[in-house]
Amino acid sequence: KALAPTWDELATKMKDDPDEDVVIAKVDCTKDGRKVCPKFGVKGFPTLKLIHGDKVANYEGARTLEPLATFAVKDVATAAREAEEAAAAKKKKEEEEAKKEEEVQRLKDAEFEKLNPDFCEQVTDDIKKRKQTNAEKTQAAAKAKDRANALFRKGEYKRAITVYHEALKLREWEVPVMTNLAMAHLKLGELDYAQDHCDRALLVNPRWVKAYFRRALVHEAKSPPDLEAAVADLQRAVDIEPSNGDLARELARVRGAWEEAQFEASVRAKAKAAGASGGEVAVDAAAAAAAAAAAGDCEECSRLVGGDGSEGLTG
Repeated sequence: KALAPTWDELATKMKDDPDEDVVIAKVDCTKDGRKVCPKFGVKGFPTLKLIHGDKVANYEGARTLEPLATFAVKDVATAAREAEEAAAAKKKKEEEEAKKEEEVQRLKDAEFEKLNPDFCEQVTDDIKKRKQTNAEKTQAAAKAKDRANALFRKGEYKRAITVYHEALKLREWEVPVMTNLAMAHLKLGELDYAQDHCDRALLVNPRWVKAYFRRALVHEAKSPPDLEAAVADLQRAVDIEPSNGDLARELARVRGAWEEAQFEASVRAKAKAAGASGGEVAVDAAAAAAAAAAAGDCEECSRLVGGDGSEGLTG
């Protein structure tokens, strides 16, 4: 926003100058430019670049009219070289300043340690103990997970759940343990618990494919199945691992079941609209086709009935 008035002024200046053939443009990287900006290495806003053919130069100077105008009419190779030199000089200065700050801090720390030896020794020992404790917890959690996995493989799902919880008490954000817990609850038909553990796993790691896959299994196991939600989760998993053939096949299977369910629901609705009423509806292919025809949907007719009109649906 601060640059916008200057940028507009620069555009007017370049447009009104008959000797210069420079186009001043804006790209919104949050909207239409979302695919373009990454190609040019844009990471912050605003980012200023001079582009000529396949050559690109970054602008690192002052964001006022005259420096911008001077930069805009430069040869892009010269501009690129100057920008690189400016960036290198800036980086060198920052590194030198950082080294100075580190040295000042080192001297301060040395002085503090000299004046407070007992305190510093206590802090050092505490850090070592914490590291040791964390390592021990990690090791114990891994062993608990292995025990739970062994129980799961034996079909002892309730005992496995108990031991998985022991592992989580030691390492509460272990995503693999959460998804294994979800699978154990799913085996017991405890769908709410299973979904809850998948949800928690995805809060910790939104790219954990197993959580999406197992939550899809939960959706499919519901009564009635929530196939739309299952498809959505499997699609997210495939987006994360597009080369995973098993995921792709599972997505195709569930999507097929979902589309079939939608189609069947559509047939039933049209049959009812054509005259069926009350109670459970039984519809064979010919009757469904007649209902679709009565509703004026000939495309639906062709999907419902083959040449002999024998294929059917029953409610």
